[in-house]
Amino acid sequence: MATAGAKISIPIKTNYETTGGQFISSGYYSQWNVELTDMPQHGFSTFSNTFKGNYSLKPAYMAVAEVGGLFKLAEKLDLYAGAYFNYGLNNVLTPDNKLIYQPDGVYNGVLASSQISKLNPVSVGLKIGLYWYLKKAIPAEIAPEIGYKRTVEQHVQPADTFVRVNQDTLVAIKTTDTVVVEKPSEPVKPKIEIINKPIVPVVQPRDTTVQEEDPFEKAKRIAASIRVNFVTESDKIGSSENEKVKALSDILKTHSDICINIYGHTDNTGSHEVNLKYGMKRALTMKQKFLKQEVPASQMTTRSFSYDVPLVPNTSEENMAKNRRAEITVYLKKK
Repeated sequence: MATAGAKISIPIKTNYETTGGQFISSGYYSQWNVELTDMPQHGFSTFSNTFKGNYSLKPAYMAVAEVGGLFKLAEKLDLYAGAYFNYGLNNVLTPDNKLIYQPDGVYNGVLASSQISKLNPVSVGLKIGLYWYLKKAIPAEIAPEIGYKRTVEQHVQPADTFVRVNQDTLVAIKTTDTVVVEKPSEPVKPKIEIINKPIVPVVQPRDTTVQEEDPFEKAKRIAASIRVNFVTESDKIGSSENEKVKALSDILKTHSDICINIYGHTDNTGSHEVNLKYGMKRALTMKQKFLKQEVPASQMTTRSFSYDVPLVPNTSEENMAKNRRAEITVYLKKK
């Protein structure tokens, strides 16, 4: 789910308060080359007061965007999780001419002073909530069909009329013609005979033909699933994919026009030049696994990417282990 739009945010109360600390004020007079301290009558003193004050904000006109999704918890209950971003389009601060620190020892706060003349609010956050459905929706394909009459010619006599009473049974209804007795105003009600008959499903013949997967597409699928990792600063394999390597080798040996690129990657430990060497060693180690399966060397190329193409950011030992890898891509040889 995605939402975009605008909103107005109206401030109710805005204030500031210092929570602690201490500052000492002094004055230096160059004409006398003297610094004055501890003169409260002139504003030169030690202050450790808690200052409070208010400042004025205007209504904010904001652009809003939100993305999220619904996750089913129960039949009538969904969990909503999303993120939002609000950006202020106008200056909400009313400029003031107060100094941030007045000579009489009053601290006004940054937003209540002349130091700031413009303020555009920005907010980001997460949303979590519940969607509760008062009624259960009934899909059209399973809605009850009581009262719906149809004729099933392949299973009953043309004169029989059927009414569905559940998913497995149709009720056959036979009626007689209306008969008029002595009092014309009171016709005889039709006689109804109910016969339960199970629905005989019509089974379509199933196509049992199995189509063989294209060798090139199969080779690409296997290559994309191979993940071989290496020990740090080494071409020693830490994890292997021997079964997948053998399956891919069998395709390469029987289809000489299908070739592979083997790429060696490293984490960002060490210099770029050293990692180029490690990346190539890892690509060649992977190539040896295919040579042992008797894949012709002419169907393989190797290359090192050093640490230039990380799979994940190198921000942890776990991620760095994932980046020390060899990858394989498949291509068709040009004729």
